[in-house]
Amino acid sequence: MMLALLIHAYCCGIYSSRKMAAATYDMIPFRVLTGDQHPHFAVINEFRLRHLDGFVPGLKAISGSRFRLWPRRGNRARKRRRAAGSST
Repeated sequence: MMLALLIHAYCCGIYSSRKMAAATYDMIPFRVLTGDQHPHFAVINEFRLRHLDGFVPGLKAISGSRFRLWPRRGNRARKRRRAAGSST
């Protein structure tokens, strides 16, 4: 259940464990995936940290190079490229 919750949350752009926990109350797809159980955000985060070494390479293999766990890093790189390429 936790793995399905994490994969679905990442695909929906939800990266915070607190937002994932809130989504199990608010969003129907998350309720279906968790079987109407509501894991605490600390449990979600603990699961993610415990299985991070196996989780990240598996997600990259599934989704290819387009998948980013931490989109903020990518946004900074895009801003730098845009600033470097601009003529003003």
